Amino acid sequence: MNLLERLKTTLNDPATRDSNPEHTRELAAAVLLLEMEHADHEHDPREQDEIRRLLRETFHLTGDEVADLLEAARPAQREAISLHRFIQVLNDGMDVTDKRRVLEMLWQVAYADAHLDAHEEHLLRHLAELLHLPHREFIQAKLAVQGEAP
Repeated sequence: MNLLERLKTTLNDPATRDSNPEHTRELAAAVLLLEMEHADHEHDPREQDEIRRLLRETFHLTGDEVADLLEAARPAQREAISLHRFIQVLNDGMDVTDKRRVLEMLWQVAYADAHLDAHEEHLLRHLAELLHLPHREFIQAKLAVQGEAP
């Protein structure tokens, strides 16, 4: 079974989710990154490129695996009524350090187009709260990413 088939199975079968926590976390993170990409209601290829780079580097995926992950995440993001199940996966399967890394990834997508939209910052604050990250972590993640910005 290729990565795309495993991700689709993981997404649709709760029993499989428990047996593939790594794939489930990758998928949940990808959905949040896609949500951030759409937060400003603008289509910018720099954000898409940043998402692909972040998924490849953070989860040590090949280009094909990133494509499969995004192919599974896009419909999940579009069809989601709420981000709760994706947040729950991350809260259940990640420690504070890993969740802060996800928050930094979200900041990197928000800054990829060289402009932080008010909707993006609002979503970032909301996701940080849902991930049970204190405001201090929110600010530290922002500053860490701003330090990387050109």
